[in-house]
Amino acid sequence: MKYSFIDIFIKSISEKRIDNKKNVDTSNIDDKEIEAVYNALIDKLVHNIFFETVGDEVLITAFMKLSRLEKIIVVFNIMLDYDASDVADIMNTTSQSVHTQKYKALRKLRKALGIIE
Repeated sequence: MKYSFIDIFIKSISEKRIDNKKNVDTSNIDDKEIEAVYNALIDKLVHNIFFETVGDEVLITAFMKLSRLEKIIVVFNIMLDYDASDVADIMNTTSQSVHTQKYKALRKLRKALGIIE
């Protein structure tokens, strides 16, 4: 991973998720709530990075039509150049899923931009 603040943030949140699942006494911790907070933070981070970087309204409109997973892949894998394995860790999925969703996201973006039919 390349961006120290983002890396530290994601790693600490991810480790907290894992640690909470390993704790013996998790009666006061709601896994669904932790997952919801994690997802909300990732979504906000993706949104902020994309909108601070991209100024083209057509591209922004196309981006907004992507699924949550596709948006995360576009920002982390394409814009920030994270490896598919790093993106998979962030999203708790496989590298193969990241590659598949990346292909779909790029196809949707190209179609929305009129590059392909």
